[in-house]
Amino acid sequence: MSQLIATLAIVNRSVGSCECWRAPVNRQLTLINDGCDRLVKEMKQRLHKILAAAGIASLRKSEQMITEGRIQVNGQTAYIGDFADPETDDIVADGNQVSAQQKRYLLLNKPTGYVSTVTDPHDRPTVMDLIDVRERIYPVGRLDVDTEGLLLLTNDGEFSQKMAHPSFEIEKTY
Repeated sequence: MSQLIATLAIVNRSVGSCECWRAPVNRQLTLINDGCDRLVKEMKQRLHKILAAAGIASLRKSEQMITEGRIQVNGQTAYIGDFADPETDDIVADGNQVSAQQKRYLLLNKPTGYVSTVTDPHDRPTVMDLIDVRERIYPVGRLDVDTEGLLLLTNDGEFSQKMAHPSFEIEKTY
């Protein structure tokens, strides 16, 4: 039977150092030097995910912006697949500094005649026409165009997934 191992990484971002401590669970921690580079690298995120989380664009549009050369990290043009750390790297999109976006949660009493989507290919009015916010937000779930009721909008993808995906078994009342 394998032994459970606890690992603690202490990272000092200001000097770029890392100490890793590993020990069997319930035993004293001992200093090790292997694996620190891997742990520091894991703090970085894919650039297109950072841009989407900051509300710059969707994941796909963020990739397009990177491909078009519109994104820079630490003064260098970014490429698809690049990683960055939003806390330490200087990320610029179309000449504007990218910063982490605060999570927003809005409740909207959707009237009939509006589509529960961000954009509509048939140019029907959308719920986005009813709100005026700076952040890139989107509806959680859907209400039919001829239905009125409470609709949740957010920029928090993880929360949206947990609320809308059937595997989380969140009960909905219609």
